[in-house]
Amino acid sequence: MLRFASLCVLAALSGACFSTDLDPDVVDAFACGPDAGNAPCPDEQTCSVGRCRDTDTLPRLTIDGPANGDFVAFSAQTGDTFDTILQFSVAGAFDLVDPDANAEHVFGEGHVVVSVDGTDLAPITMGTVAGGREIGINIPNIVGVHRISVELRRNDGERYDHSEAVVRNIFWLSDGTPRVALTRPWPGEQFGPGEEIIEAEVGVIDFEIVNSGASPAFREGHVHLHYNAPFPECPEREDGCDGGYFVVIDAPSPSGRFGRPNEGITAKLPEDTMLGDAEVTAVLRHVDHPPYRLPDEGDADFSFPPMQGAVVFDTITISRQ
Repeated sequence: MLRFASLCVLAALSGACFSTDLDPDVVDAFACGPDAGNAPCPDEQTCSVGRCRDTDTLPRLTIDGPANGDFVAFSAQTGDTFDTILQFSVAGAFDLVDPDANAEHVFGEGHVVVSVDGTDLAPITMGTVAGGREIGINIPNIVGVHRISVELRRNDGERYDHSEAVVRNIFWLSDGTPRVALTRPWPGEQFGPGEEIIEAEVGVIDFEIVNSGASPAFREGHVHLHYNAPFPECPEREDGCDGGYFVVIDAPSPSGRFGRPNEGITAKLPEDTMLGDAEVTAVLRHVDHPPYRLPDEGDADFSFPPMQGAVVFDTITISRQ
């Protein structure tokens, strides 16, 4: 079964326009972004690369397949990689340009970069993307979550900085055992050292998120989020990291075990004045709070959640700057 749970974390990360003296019907004229005072763009315009642009013609990415949260059954016979087809498209005005031929930034030109588990594939620099594009990708044949991102880059290699210029999906290889993944924030995202507004999302597979007051049951429980806690060592401590989490995600989906992403769970990341990398970890917990563990390898008894074996968790690294 698949499940997502979402939460918002307090901060402020929006682009904005600078001047109110210009005609709001004129596009590409208003300066915007943090360097321009963070005032909002006029209606029907969006901040990108320091200017307010026409939203309708702004390049906007969509991943058409695999869908976010899709999964297939894991098979060791597949080999080192699982091969699948990535489908994506770009709405708005965007022309593919080979950066080796022209490295000068021209808005609406650039190339597409696909990443699988943090590794960039060869950039897509030729052809068209307006009507959709298909490419083959190789996913490491490892049980658990895999992260796929597609982003638009400028001719000079910099990222287009409006939100629709990047799409990030997760994909699971499932062996039927419960797994958890942080789907937001994305590994490597950068945030300020104080309070931030970020969207955070936790996905699970073969596990049901239920309220903490429910009766203990197999494949059911909730999720703790930890900040800069040492995993996998942390759950093995005498206190089991019980005092180290900063939020509990335990809101069940109203649509059942195959529910869509949950909404409305709010929390705040711990304030961190230290600059540099920081780790965020999601860990599965039983209803009565002990960490959820996988059965030992070769143990086929799934009649009750085991109290020994590997703790089920996912850790990502973000950057505070």
